[in-house]
Parts: sequence; structure tokens; C-alpha cells
Amino acid sequence: MNVLLACSPHTKLTEPFKGGTEAFSATLATELSKSKGYNVSVISDENEFHESFEPLELDSTFYDLSDRVRTNEQALSIYKALSFAMRPLNDFDLIHYNSFMPELYQSGTFQQLPVVVTLHIPPNPTQVKIHKSFCKLMKRVRYVAVSKRLKEAWAKHLTTSIDVIPNGVDVNKWSFNKSSNRSYYVWTGRISKEKNPRKAIEISRQLGLDLLLAGPIYDKEYFNVNVLPFLNNKIQYIGHIDQKALNALYEKAIAQLCTSNWQEPFGLNVIEALMCGVPVIGNINSIQPEFRELYGILPCEFQSAKELEDKLSETAIINRAECRKSAKAFGLKSMLESYVSIYDEVLSEA
Repeated sequence: MNVLLACSPHTKLTEPFKGGTEAFSATLATELSKSKGYNVSVISDENEFHESFEPLELDSTFYDLSDRVRTNEQALSIYKALSFAMRPLNDFDLIHYNSFMPELYQSGTFQQLPVVVTLHIPPNPTQVKIHKSFCKLMKRVRYVAVSKRLKEAWAKHLTTSIDVIPNGVDVNKWSFNKSSNRSYYVWTGRISKEKNPRKAIEISRQLGLDLLLAGPIYDKEYFNVNVLPFLNNKIQYIGHIDQKALNALYEKAIAQLCTSNWQEPFGLNVIEALMCGVPVIGNINSIQPEFRELYGILPCEFQSAKELEDKLSETAIINRAECRKSAKAFGLKSMLESYVSIYDEVLSEA
């Protein structure tokens, strides 16, 4: 089978990944190629996985287009997305979209191949408008959400049916450390208002916890106001680190704190932590319903230091091997087989 994964032209499929959508796209493309023998191409920018899949180069331009947007890089991404409409795609059997760009979907309506769309983020006015239009214009399209909660949010806006395929984690990439020599707490994710690292910092300061924060600085102003002033020898920001470094970080972590303001569409870092034997203390926004019965999940709304103290005491009796065992329910193989099944169904309807 020949599959085109359509990410945005500016998406960088390089470690460390900017977010879960980038990690998902690189992982799925790699496994479709290696495990299933599919010919996979990906629309993206930088790509360090050339041995597994090929980039699909879209037309660029030598003109400076930055008079219409903030940077020429943004303008080039839009130009490439629009050029997608004119790109011959006769060699592909289907297109699988993992993008948030309106222009890519608008161009994609000129490509009447069977389509799968994975929804990675909650609905907002722009995204709703994109997908309502896309559904009407496409003859053969199948929608997938990465969680039941995300499906319920999108079902209020789309009339088409939406399947649910949870994201999968490669068990072999995340090692389990049996050692009880653990000395700090971790917070991982984008440094931004919706991820709310400020709450983890505040509660750690109250209790005198050692806290390490890791992730890309998505909002520089937020970082400068809500993170930077509170860094010291006990609360440290260690940067945007790749998967191997993140695995090493989890090896000595007592627990992971998850403090999101928004409802997480999936929460890949929750499964990654559990896979390494690290329990997760998180609020209802961070811990989606599918995760709440997993061993090692400790619900906490972070309303008071006392509430968190109670959860911290529970980590001492957590069986870390059971954390890893519970996380395997969200393994890579299950995700891969589910997408292959969706592909086959979409093609059989063609």
C-alpha cells in the first residue's frame, strides 16, 4: 500500500519533538514502513527518519512572501500547502492527514483520494470551519480521534462518524528502572498557559520539593513571567530534551506532576511516565477518562498543599512494575493495527 501522511509543510519530524502530534506522525510512518512494508511518504519540513519514509517535496518559491505574514518561513509554509492542490498523487492509495493548516485541507479537496483524518486537538472556531468544509467536499473521508473525550468534543460539530484510536507508545523505547533511588519530581510538556507549569512550580515551592521541568518553550512571554523568576537550585528547567534524555530523566523521578488548564486530547507524557515506572499525579484536565483506571494514576486537583501531600505519600507504596504493566494497554502495536484496519476499510469503500 502507498500512503501519504499529510503533516503541515513546516512540521519538523526531528527529536526532540515539538509535541505529541509530531511524535505520533513519525512513529506511525516508521511502523507502517517497517512492520507493514508500506511505501510511506510524509509532507513535513525537516525529517530525520529518511531510512523509514520519504519526504514529499512541495513546490517552493524564491519570492519573499513575508509582507502578508509575520515571517517568510510562515509564508513559505502556506505557499507549499497551496501547491499541494496541483501535485500529482497518482502513486498513492490514500492520504492520512495530521495537520492543523487550513490551506492544506483547502488544497486537499482537489485531491480526491480516499482520506483518513486524525484529530489531535480540541475543536476551536478555525478548526471546526476547516473540517466542516472538508467533510462536505470530500467523497471518501474517515475521521479518527485520539481519545473518547476528544471524539465527544468534535461530535458536537461534525455530522460524520468519528472512530477512536488511542495513541501508542513503543514499549522498547522506554526502559524501566527498578531502583528505589529516586530524588525529584518531574513536569513535562510545552511551556505554555494551557499546560500550566506555574501550578506545579507553586505547589513545589510550598512543599519544598525538588522539581525538574522539561519541554519546549512554546510561549516565551509566559516562560519569562511564570517560570523563569522561580527557578533555583530546587526548581530547575532543563530544556527541550529528546526521548533518550527524557527516559533518563524518568529513571530517578519519584512522580510526574500534570497540571493542565485545558482538557488534554490524549496526554502522551502520562503513558510515557508510567511506562518508565513513574506514577502520575494529575488533575482531571490532564488525566483523560481512559487513563483514570490505570494503575499508578493518582488524581489530584492541586487545590492545596495538603491535597498534594496526601498523594505524595501514596507514591511510596506504588508498585512501579505495575505502572509499566498498565501502560502497555496503550502500546504501539494496537495503534498500528487499528490504523491499518481503518485504511483497509476506507479503500474497500472506494
